[in-house]
Parts: sequence; C-alpha cells; structure tokens
Amino acid sequence: MSSEKLEQYTDQELESAIDNIKIFARVNPEHKVRIVQALQKKGYIVSMTGDGVNDAPSLAIADIGVAMGVSGTDVAKQAADVILTNDDLNTMMTGVLEGRNVYQKIRRA
Repeated sequence: MSSEKLEQYTDQELESAIDNIKIFARVNPEHKVRIVQALQKKGYIVSMTGDGVNDAPSLAIADIGVAMGVSGTDVAKQAADVILTNDDLNTMMTGVLEGRNVYQKIRRA
C-alpha cells in the first residue's frame, strides 16, 4: 500500500484491512505509527526495525523496537529496545532462536 492510499484510510479502516496488506511503501513517520498501532489493536506482537530519526516514534511504541547499531542514528537507538551491533538482520533470527532455547531451559528447570 502506498503512502497516498494509506492517507485515505481512517484508523478503523486501516485496522480492518491490515491483515490483507502485505507491503507498505514510502510511508512517513506518522504512517509507521498508525501501522504499528493497527497491528497491535488486532492483537499482534509488533517488532519494528529502523535506523533513522523518522523511525524513532514507531520504534518506541512497537512491542520490540530494533535499531541498527552501526548505521542507526542516536535517536533511533534511544527509542529502541534492542540495538543490532552489526546491522545484520540475520542477527535478529539468531537472537530469537537463542531466546527460545533459553526460555525452554528455564521452563524445564
């Protein structure tokens, strides 16, 4: 969905349609916040990845905000919950898998 099309949606319309939207393109910071909020209202746990000042508001309200450590701005890093020190998105998958492994071990203890 383009920024122009998203601009035409009310918050309720976005929330109703969000399950069927696969890609958002060229959205501004306010749109990113609306997208995160719509997903959260639908019950999703939302992770947002960003590197710029424009990403900070949505990083801050996401359930898990992830900032790029090398290329990211200080504002994005301060707003995020997690900072990727190597800017490699594959690191997130490794972290999730390791976290699940630790969680399982704690449950068994």
